[in-house]
Amino acid sequence: WSPDRGWLAWRGYHEPVVRTWNVERRRWGPQLPAGDNATIAGWNQDGTIFATGGSDAGGMGILLWDWPTGKLLRAMRPHAWAPQVAWSPDYDYLSGFTENELRIWRVDGTPAFSVAYSQIHQLAWHPQRNLLAVRGRVEPESPTAQIQVIDTSGTEVARFDCGNSDFLSSLNWSHDGELLHFDGVGARMQTWRFGDASISDWESST
Repeated sequence: WSPDRGWLAWRGYHEPVVRTWNVERRRWGPQLPAGDNATIAGWNQDGTIFATGGSDAGGMGILLWDWPTGKLLRAMRPHAWAPQVAWSPDYDYLSGFTENELRIWRVDGTPAFSVAYSQIHQLAWHPQRNLLAVRGRVEPESPTAQIQVIDTSGTEVARFDCGNSDFLSSLNWSHDGELLHFDGVGARMQTWRFGDASISDWESST
């Protein structure tokens, strides 16, 4: 949904475009040619920019589209296919990752930072602060997966081990940002209390 609830956006399976629908007028809106590998981050806070991951004639990248014209504003490249693209809570940054690299971009198209990982599985922005939870293998030789929390300068503020669960299907913050939920070892949901973003303040429960 757009912020004013006036538009819907989606992409069909292997369709090369993101489709949009004007709810009030009940008619199609712009089709965004983001390629058949497109992922959707959606609109910014005031509904003037729509963000996707995907590809066009210039190659792969994070693509920003003017709204409601649907014209391409800019593309953040180089960036390989990004299975998950998301806005920061203040809408000043966009995150995307490949299998082993996280990249954070400013909305003006300039890179904020990039971090190499052994593997990345999932990202989740804090709902109120510019903090990003990254789930994967931070250290190449680590036998288990970790969740790392970093800020928009790339500085680590917390890290903890989440066990030998390589196929995490859920990583979500609570609405107030105090809890981080994920499915851990043995298909159990686990909750970690973030506290004041220091490692010693994490508490776990299952």
